[in-house]
Amino acid sequence: MEALDGWKSVFMKKALIISYYFPPYSGIEGNRCASWAKEFSKHGIFPVVVTRHWNLIPQEWKDYFKEDLRKAEITFNDNNRIIRLPYKLRPSFKIIKGTKNKFLSFGLYWVNKLVGNFHIETGANFSFKGALIELLKVEKFDMIIVTAPPVNIIKLGRALSKKFKIPLICDFRDLYDNDILKKGYKPKFGMRINNSLFRYYLKRWLKKASLVTSVCWPMTEILSRFSKGKTDVVYNGYEEDLFDQLSGAEKNEKFTVSLVGNLYPKQDLDFMIDALKLFITGKTEQEVQINFIGIKNNKEVSDKISALLPASFINVTHRIQREEALQFIKSADVLYYIGWPQYKGLFSGKIFEYLGARRNILIAPSDHDALENLIKETKAGKTADTVEQMAEYLNQWFEEWKKNGMLSYYGDESKIRQFTREEQARKFAEIIKQTLF
Repeated sequence: MEALDGWKSVFMKKALIISYYFPPYSGIEGNRCASWAKEFSKHGIFPVVVTRHWNLIPQEWKDYFKEDLRKAEITFNDNNRIIRLPYKLRPSFKIIKGTKNKFLSFGLYWVNKLVGNFHIETGANFSFKGALIELLKVEKFDMIIVTAPPVNIIKLGRALSKKFKIPLICDFRDLYDNDILKKGYKPKFGMRINNSLFRYYLKRWLKKASLVTSVCWPMTEILSRFSKGKTDVVYNGYEEDLFDQLSGAEKNEKFTVSLVGNLYPKQDLDFMIDALKLFITGKTEQEVQINFIGIKNNKEVSDKISALLPASFINVTHRIQREEALQFIKSADVLYYIGWPQYKGLFSGKIFEYLGARRNILIAPSDHDALENLIKETKAGKTADTVEQMAEYLNQWFEEWKKNGMLSYYGDESKIRQFTREEQARKFAEIIKQTLF
């Protein structure tokens, strides 16, 4: 496990960062930790990232269930050290994965939850713990940073922090149940039990954490109930040079509206479909292209869209490599995002990549909360409250595109740059130093 770090690390505080997700994992989850690995050394913290091996392909959910027993691999330079570990499945999950007995599967899941083993299908705690104990026996760190989900990585961080007496920082990209942020949410009995177990264990694991962060203020407010330490927000963001090597300035042959990333059944798909139908009325497939990139992984959503929108107008894909997805973002005339009207403070990391592309963004339906405030603050697009309003905004942009070949863009550059991953990593590093040193 030992490695020679860059010479600069001698003069820095050293952080052990544990993240299940990390590039070459292709989902957005890994980019948060990757920005810390890239940027922290500029701000006096040398990052040593521990993660699992990932293959160089767009990952699907089934890939998370596969063991990867390649030997530990270490890469290092003046700015960071990355340790990629073998990935082993928890034995109880192997049984769940291999059995057709639903009662056995159900029972094993709940037994694990009762003893504090959450998200066992992505078992970072079980897979990483032994190797990390050996690392911490021979190397000194000034802090441990864990980023969840999976929540078992919080359990791992707490155990290591307690054993080696190292300050713990816990970061959350999601809650144990994001529907808690929904107005009037009344979870069913099984979910109430599930959430009670999460709360019980989080109170134990976060109680002595020095710092707890999340991606939005409502989430941080909830997590603050479990911790006596400092709490704060570190937003997701976009990499400053994310689109530098991509084309997108030329006029598209068709007026192009793109939605890139996941869609969920709980989002207002009917609103979107009705508005798009209204917009394309009277137009031809030679004039308009609507892209749904990466949504085929959710069959229920993709089947509904494919059934209700004309096939000649739409392009629906599975998850693709990030570089290809970014090209779709950069090449769009309008970037579309379905808001979360019933949710407080919730926005996807994808919206920041939309900001980075400097393309007009349309949020519809609006959430009248974090998303709408973000668009107003950055002047990066429009929000719509009705099907008719969404269609009208698209028609206005379409007419401008026909007349001028491109759309005007009024985004406030200084505001937008606040949401680069570089700026958010700098902010995180400053919060850490203020909290610990």
